[in-house]
Parts: sequence; C-alpha cells; structure tokens
Amino acid sequence: MNGSSGKGPSSWVRVTWIAFVLSLAAAAGLIAFSQRLAQFGLTSSIYFIVIFPLGLAAAGFLFGALRSTASFVGTRYGATLQLGGPVVIFVMVILGGLTIARPENTFSLLVRVHGPAGPSEVIGHGKVTLDLDTDRRGPFSVSDRGEVSINEIPTQFAGKKVPLWAEVPGFAMRDSGLQMIPPSHVIYLAMVPLPPQPRKIGGMVKDGELHGVGGVRVLLPSLSVETTTNDDGHFELTVTDPGERDLLLRTERRGFLSTEQYVTAGNTDLGLVLEKTHR
Repeated sequence: MNGSSGKGPSSWVRVTWIAFVLSLAAAAGLIAFSQRLAQFGLTSSIYFIVIFPLGLAAAGFLFGALRSTASFVGTRYGATLQLGGPVVIFVMVILGGLTIARPENTFSLLVRVHGPAGPSEVIGHGKVTLDLDTDRRGPFSVSDRGEVSINEIPTQFAGKKVPLWAEVPGFAMRDSGLQMIPPSHVIYLAMVPLPPQPRKIGGMVKDGELHGVGGVRVLLPSLSVETTTNDDGHFELTVTDPGERDLLLRTERRGFLSTEQYVTAGNTDLGLVLEKTHR
C-alpha cells in the first residue's frame, strides 16, 4: 500500500488549494509591507515563507492529484544524493525560487528637486551630486521633471545619511546637511530662492576731445537709479539684480546733447562720448 492511498485526488486538490492560498496571502503581505520589510532586512525571510507553501502545493498537486512520479540523482563533493517522489518537486520549487530572487546588492536612488512650495513646484534645471564615502557620483543634470536617477547604489547605504546636494542657479538648498536615504529610495531636495545680488554698472563719460566730463547726470529710468560723474568723468551705479535684460542708460548735462543707450548689469567699463550743443 503506497503512502498516498489514504487520500484520493480530490483530497489532494483541497490540500493543494489551501497551500496555494497561504502562498498568495504571504505574497500579498510581502507586497503591502515591502518598504517596511526592506527597512528591517526581512524581505528574504518573508519571500521564503511565500515559496515554502508554494513548493508544498506543487508537490501535493503533482503527486497526490495527478499521481505523477519523479526522481533525482546527483553527485557533489564526493557524495551521491538520490531523491524520489514529491520531495523532488518541492526542492526544485524552493531552489528555483531562491535562485530567481537573489537579493540585489545595489538599488537606484531617485532625487526630486523642488521649490519652497513643495514637490509640486518642480525645478527642472541644475545639477545634483552624491558622495558615497570616497565614491563621488555626478554632477548629474536635473531633468525637466525635476528628477535625477542615480543607479547602482550599494545596499549598505540604504537607511543612512549621505552627502547629497543640488546646485541650481539662483537657489540654495533649504537643508544643506546630510540627506537620509529612506526605504522608498526617493529623496526630495527643497530649494529656496537666493536674495537678489547687487550688481554694478560703470564707466567714463568723455567729450568730443576725449576729456573726462564731470557733473553729468547718469540714470537708469526703469529702476529709478542715478548718479553724477566725478571731475574725471567716472561714474558707478549699483542695481539690484535685474537678470539678463538690457537696461536703458541716459546721460544729461547742460551744454551737451543727452544720450541714451542700452547696457547690461555688470558692465563696469562703459565709454560714453557726449557732443556739445550748438548755439
């Protein structure tokens, strides 16, 4: 009398179904709590709980319900191993599952750069750099979606604080310290605008004979900023950063024709020539 004579195929189908449902329940738990399990390093343990009843279900269905047979003979390290019956399928499922699900040694880190209003205020330019001990990654360009993906991060850095920073023109990081790599492997870098930087506009005003002209009123009408040249004709204006747009510069002095020209903030070597009025 063989070992399976006490149960008919229908009984083995029920046993197989129960084992399969247990596998599905364990798999659902693995998916639902994957981030928390990864944080505590329990992913592999739960995965083994998933494939164990799955192996039992496969063995029970094939040998109990379908009355299949199987055998395995192998030699390793000078010893011979011979397996027969359901244990062959069970071992094949367990070993196959463990081989497919070898733990990853690295992961990908996603960095999202945004403004002070939160993640919805995407900043789609700049550079991001990451330091992993002596291994510097980057700088990487920020995409139009405000994202940078950094691949092949060793798992030893998961859950740890690392030097990570963004360089965005006109912005500074709100939190410039070390950044924690969370279980989700997504880091949000909040940026805040830098205060406007003062810039200079300057040069020299001369007459037709290239002599410096003092007492010339030099002004930027759009910014309501003005000054007067010194005795040598030199002048300097300080303006709050207007960006890269050109500014209208006007000069006025009795006895000379007024002039207008467009200049760029930061230019401190302007040469302006005034013509005397004709009486």
